[in-house]
Amino acid sequence: MAALDSHRNLLSGKTALVRYDDANRLRQELSRAVGDRFAPIAFDLSMMKLYPVSGFVQKIGDREVLVTVYQGAGPPITCFTLLGSESDAPERAERFYDAAMKLNFYSFSQDGINAVLHREGNIICILVSKMAPADILALLRGKSAHA
Repeated sequence: MAALDSHRNLLSGKTALVRYDDANRLRQELSRAVGDRFAPIAFDLSMMKLYPVSGFVQKIGDREVLVTVYQGAGPPITCFTLLGSESDAPERAERFYDAAMKLNFYSFSQDGINAVLHREGNIICILVSKMAPADILALLRGKSAHA
């Protein structure tokens, strides 16, 4: 649920952003900031005219979370990447199993902001946006979406 609050703060301007014009440099700096223990999940959202424009490390509880902000022509999307397990999904999240990808996806919402969480190995990815949950899920399911 902290991811939804963070996204809300980004939308309202409460969280200031340092902009990057080089997505690779942004990913490298985020990885370095956590001692290269993990890297942000990268998405190519250019078909939606959304691009990674900023990122930072956020401490949630006792964990470091890599936050990548995608902005452009559509609704902004924030990607949260952290070390974790599926138990990090909120209890009330709706679970979807994708047989082709052999992954569980968890959808949850609050006050018009939607999120979808999934796990790849020991990495958790949460995409948050005002987009409909089904649209976020479609982005995650689209194998071509991974950069």
